[in-house]
Amino acid sequence: MHKGCAVILAAGTASRMGTAKQLLTLHGCSMLEQVIRLALAIDFSRVIAVIGHEENRIQQSIHVADPRFRWV
Repeated sequence: MHKGCAVILAAGTASRMGTAKQLLTLHGCSMLEQVIRLALAIDFSRVIAVIGHEENRIQQSIHVADPRFRWV
């Protein structure tokens, strides 16, 4: 049985914020990492995070070992 897929949209430039919102810290962890971990806690078959702006910095800052996860 297919359990569904989560798609996290996190490709914005944060031009008004002036820094990557994806990496802002909340409770000792970046906001994007918290969203990814929450999605992985649900029984999705795959969790995909769509990133664009500062993609290398984001991928280097957030490490996810779960095989259901991938960056796009």
